[in-house]
Amino acid sequence: MGRPSGRSSRPASVAPVDPGKLNSCVTRAIVPSPAFHPATRSRVRWLQSWPACPALRNPLRIFPSHRMIMTNKTFARPFPVLPDITSPTRVDTVKNEIIHKGFMDFSRQTLRHERFDGGMTPEIEREVCHRSYAVAIILYDRARDMLVMIEQFRAGAHAAGIDPWLLEFVAGMVKPGESAAEVAAREAEEEAGCTPLDVRLIFTMMPSPGGCTEIVELFFGYVDSQGLGGLHGLEEEVEDIRVHLVPADLAIAQMDANRITSGLTLLGLAWFARHHAALKAGLAENALQG
Repeated sequence: MGRPSGRSSRPASVAPVDPGKLNSCVTRAIVPSPAFHPATRSRVRWLQSWPACPALRNPLRIFPSHRMIMTNKTFARPFPVLPDITSPTRVDTVKNEIIHKGFMDFSRQTLRHERFDGGMTPEIEREVCHRSYAVAIILYDRARDMLVMIEQFRAGAHAAGIDPWLLEFVAGMVKPGESAAEVAAREAEEEAGCTPLDVRLIFTMMPSPGGCTEIVELFFGYVDSQGLGGLHGLEEEVEDIRVHLVPADLAIAQMDANRITSGLTLLGLAWFARHHAALKAGLAENALQG
């Protein structure tokens, strides 16, 4: 089935499926991925508007956080990789093992998947990092043409031998039942001391789909940056965050000079650079349409 037009949240048309056969069927349907739900609606209420997808109810509950593995042999694609392109659909999960539980969980998957030539691969093993659903937000003061960004320590960068104090956008984790847009606004207050206005969803992405389940929704919001700065973060989460007011042109120049390490920040800055003129003019709606 093709990509839905606009951002409709109408249930997909799916033939009835015998629940007793879910472990031996392959389901291909339009599903309500995070990119297609109204940003201000409760995710729980939104999922309840999809009763016509009985075969996908379990994956849909899992999808926002990816803390569990989808039903065996059930695969859902929200839209084709490219228009008029049919991709493989079948994945056979032979075994799932939880090999570590901690700040992040890890599993070892033994699986087979359909090949482009129509055959099946032999059994392969893959270790997967399971991370919760997350949000980030670009905070922009158009009156001063400033981006509100944060600097903090990142253990992964340290382990890679890279300077671990990175310049990033405000970000945070979404708990079950929370609205992504509300979490983005809350994180802006906790990490940068500001209240964003006109918060809008830009895009949904996976930072590392080859080995991690994390899904991130990137938002945009206007702010008044007057008086912002200093140190922020929650003590109970051991956050140590420094706020920076960065001229928009400087942030874009840092990106072009290969001085931004965080992948999500790079993607966000690339989008911002493309739409800088419209955003500065207060035309966020125009930026989100093109």
